Parts: sequence; structure tokens; C-alpha cells
Amino acid sequence: MSGGRFAGAAADNGRATSAVIDSIMVIPALFITGWHFYELSEKKAGNERSAAILDEVTNLTSYISRISYTVAVNDKDPITKPIPTVVMGGGEFSWGWLAGGGSSSSRLGL
Repeated sequence: MSGGRFAGAAADNGRATSAVIDSIMVIPALFITGWHFYELSEKKAGNERSAAILDEVTNLTSYISRISYTVAVNDKDPITKPIPTVVMGGGEFSWGWLAGGGSSSSRLGL
């Protein structure tokens, strides 16, 4: 341990460390999303509720991407690294479609 650095540890890689912190932040976000789904379950069906559900599903796809990114940047095995990378790509594509081109407001006529 020279200079206070840990060789090979995630602390040596700012990208990996940042990804781990970001994944930890997903935990409270999941609780908030879950609570919002609970609140939405008590509302009457309608365009506003449907749009809110799509927004929360969009958030879930973002959480999947963020966790997959963490796994990908911290995986040193070249054989398994493509798996979280593909999952992350699928999550990003889904997020982009839900948040952008297939946004809830345009699909629901709001």
C-alpha cells in the first residue's frame, strides 16, 4: 500500500467507483418507485394514471441500465463482460424509447 492506493481495487478506477455509488443510489430510488406504484394502484384508471405508470416503468429501465453498467465496468472477465453490457444496452434502448420517441404523453394523447 504505497501512497494510500489499493492496487487493483475499484478505488483505483474512478469510473468503477462512480458506478458502484450510482448503483447504491438505485436502492432508495426503488423504494420511491415502489411507493409510487402503490399510490397509483389506489387511483382510478385514466390517462394521467397510465402516463404515471409508464414514467415509473421508464425509471425501472434506467435502474436496470445503471446496475448493469456497474457490473460491466467492474467485471474483469472478458467472457462474461458482454452479458451486462448487452443488458445495459437493452435497458438504455427501452429507456430511450419510453422517455423519448414512445413517450407516455405522445402515446396517450396528453
